[in-house]
Amino acid sequence: MESKNESKMVKKAKGSANYEKLEYRVAKCQEKVANARADFQHKLSRTLVDENQAVIVKALKSAYYEKPQTCNLMA
Repeated sequence: MESKNESKMVKKAKGSANYEKLEYRVAKCQEKVANARADFQHKLSRTLVDENQAVIVKALKSAYYEKPQTCNLMA
């Protein structure tokens, strides 16, 4: 989602002082969102570990799930 500052950046000339200020604000905002997401994931994983004795993780090949599977029924 585009923030107000990002839409304002379009109207500014690249390299100008105002563009640089907005670029800094946008970067701070994006960093804040990234940190909030990482914090949520960490808290969620922490609660899962605290509530359960064992957590098993299985690596899956995503390409297998992306392809439509054909149904081979023996009639």
